[in-house]
Amino acid sequence: MQRAIALILLVSVVVSAVALSFSREQSRRAYTELETLNKARDAANIEWGKLKLEQATASENSRIEKVARENLGLNYPTSKQVVVVKP
Repeated sequence: MQRAIALILLVSVVVSAVALSFSREQSRRAYTELETLNKARDAANIEWGKLKLEQATASENSRIEKVARENLGLNYPTSKQVVVVKP
């Protein structure tokens, strides 16, 4: 009788140890995945900030005027070139 109880307790301890080991491994993997996702999120946030800054810079009126003058050869019309259209 005592042997059976000792055997049951031994099996229970071994099963518990294996379950604990498995649980710890899952926890480590989940933590590693979390850290990887956090790094990806941080990189995406940095890229988003750079893109917002680039968008703000590109949409400034002075930059648009400069590109229009230098790259497209556009200038403000003279008063003689302006035509007012009335409805």
